Amino acid sequence: VNMKPELEVCVDNEKLLNDIDYTVKCSNYNVGKSTVTIEGIGKYKGTFTKSITIIPRDIEIIAQNQIIKYGDTIDESKYKVDSLAVGDVVSQLEVIPSTNKVTSKGTIKINKAKIINGANEDVTSNYNITYKSASLIIEKKMYDVTNDEKILTPVKVMDNVTSVSLGTRHSAVIKNDG
Repeated sequence: VNMKPELEVCVDNEKLLNDIDYTVKCSNYNVGKSTVTIEGIGKYKGTFTKSITIIPRDIEIIAQNQIIKYGDTIDESKYKVDSLAVGDVVSQLEVIPSTNKVTSKGTIKINKAKIINGANEDVTSNYNITYKSASLIIEKKMYDVTNDEKILTPVKVMDNVTSVSLGTRHSAVIKNDG
């Protein structure tokens, strides 16, 4: 996919319109040297050729804060990216949690982005990428004890012992910690 460079073409202080008053062709659309050719159309005649250097575009990829339950995985699609060229998308991204333990002070680090264009070509080298981390909170996961899809409630038998009946064949005795 060839993108047209953003140009402003003027004749006698009159701004011309791309694809109405002129066309633009580039020999290269990636970072590096390119030759730009502007050719007049309609009432504008002639050709103008200029050598240019295409420099990488600065972008930021910013991880988004997440709160998950212990044992769950972080959502790797939660990030924002600004200033990608039209048609370019992030196709891969490494997302790394700082921990997999219960915490209120974890972080999500992102790196190793791969950016592709509409023709599925790797154009990552056309960008200077800055990555920004986000906070990660991992909460305790609560489990319900069930039997035949019914939640069991503990029955107090003594001051410090709780008994739970799990049907006719199973039972458990749990020491009360509080």
